[in-house]
Amino acid sequence: MNVMIVLAACVFLLGGCAHHTDLAKNCPIAADGTVFRVIPSKACTSPGATTLRITASLKTSKPGVLLFGTKSHGTSDYRMSISIDGQKTVLGGNPQPENAGQTLFRRPEEGDGMRYTFETILEISPKTHRIIVALPDDGVAFEKEIRLERGKENLLRLEPEYHAVPTSQKPANYGGTSFLQGIRGLNPILNGKPI
Repeated sequence: MNVMIVLAACVFLLGGCAHHTDLAKNCPIAADGTVFRVIPSKACTSPGATTLRITASLKTSKPGVLLFGTKSHGTSDYRMSISIDGQKTVLGGNPQPENAGQTLFRRPEEGDGMRYTFETILEISPKTHRIIVALPDDGVAFEKEIRLERGKENLLRLEPEYHAVPTSQKPANYGGTSFLQGIRGLNPILNGKPI
């Protein structure tokens, strides 16, 4: 009986992972660029449109540190893909070395690694849109519907969620996470509210 439960759980989990990997690698692309336009600042918005600022700050290992790590970690090749209603844009993160010192309570981004800051401002119509955000090299992606409001800058902040630290390495830190274990997901927050 227990074997059946474990097998069912494995199939469910692997099926979910496969969906996210496919989504991350195959973000749909629109035939034309009519959904949004990348703009340099909010001041450039056309009448009747609104803005969507997308930001993310995350940390990866330095290049070559992890034996089985993603080869783009720590390099300028690491990218974030964004697809809104089928129109796609790809962001680079401008990696910067960062060494966040240790504290009494371990933090997920503690240690020596590379900090990426992704940011873009889009001119887009104020309505409900389908968005897919992916880190293709990590097989991480999510798909959500977002409602954008007219007359304000809409802010979509993406917060990283890192994999757990194996308990054998940190027995006193059960359940802790670390960027060195890789990125598990992105948590989207639209205008201050989790979605």
